[in-house]
Amino acid sequence: MDKLNAEEQQIIYGIFLEEKTEKELATQLQLSDSAVGYRKRKILKALYQAMRSYTE
Repeated sequence: MDKLNAEEQQIIYGIFLEEKTEKELATQLQLSDSAVGYRKRKILKALYQAMRSYTE
């Protein structure tokens, strides 16, 4: 998580720890719902790649 910028951390924290919806986060971050969804997928892909390279 340290490799993520503040907004990326806020998205991941909000969705997975605070259990907010993408719509709630979009309102909070002043983004569209689709932008939050796109960023979430991009962040998760990057985290997956980082974890995968760490274990290899």
